Amino acid sequence: TPIESAAQEEAAAAEEPTLSAEELAELKAKEEAEAHEKMIADEIASYGNLGICRLEDAGYLNIREEADQKSDIMGKLYDQSACSIVEDDGEWVKITSGGIDGYVKKQYLMTGDEAQQAALDNIALRAIILTDNLNIRSEPDAESDSVGAAMENERYLVEEELDGWIKIKNGYVSSDYVELRESLNEA
Repeated sequence: TPIESAAQEEAAAAEEPTLSAEELAELKAKEEAEAHEKMIADEIASYGNLGICRLEDAGYLNIREEADQKSDIMGKLYDQSACSIVEDDGEWVKITSGGIDGYVKKQYLMTGDEAQQAALDNIALRAIILTDNLNIRSEPDAESDSVGAAMENERYLVEEELDGWIKIKNGYVSSDYVELRESLNEA
């Protein structure tokens, strides 16, 4: 009968263990931590054959059009920046990073387990610029002075998230023109 079925369901529900608010909070925190770890692993894995720039004294490593010291410079790879290694020809490797394809000297890249560890150490919340010549403002206000410009695909460490604005090292950028993501720096 329907009355017996309802009584049986109520009895079964009463026997199921329930979690306290503290246990629910711990479970939610654990699930969020696991999701965060997976997101970081996926970000690092997206590079395929990962390379991390390692510079002792220089400010940046030139990305060249050809595997030749005299070849045109296509971009710059800063210390601890990530790239995908496309080809390895010995002294030079062909890479792609931040939308730039070119060649760098292999001696300046970490690879394998060393690159994986460096990536884990350097992944952070970054503002990835989605448009060219995005004004960097002195204050979180569209009417404030422009103190510079950010180019498409550049990545900046996020210092603070404000209403509609992201604070970066040099000033503020509009959140309308950036993607916030745990990521590595690139060219």
